[in-house]
Amino acid sequence: MHLPKDTLSVARTLRPKELIVGLLFASPNGELDVAALIRAGAIFKLQANSIRVTLARLLADNRIESPNRGVYRLGQTSRRLAQAAARGRQAATRIRPSTGHIL
Repeated sequence: MHLPKDTLSVARTLRPKELIVGLLFASPNGELDVAALIRAGAIFKLQANSIRVTLARLLADNRIESPNRGVYRLGQTSRRLAQAAARGRQAATRIRPSTGHIL
């Protein structure tokens, strides 16, 4: 399989932690099982063991939590950080032209 050049450069630099946190944040219900995370890691040439080890470390650091065996979601602190980052990305849409008046 041939991937576009920019996809290959991302694949070389993507770390398991970035992939896991990004996927959990983007997941519609906020949760993913370990099998889905491993499959996603394989797309970026990340080994299944690297995904599992990273999950264990993220759990130990309370960055993610496991509501059920083999299922993961962002921990409370990570959810707050991700939401703040999303608000920051949306800030540009809230900018309005200045009227020159001070509140």
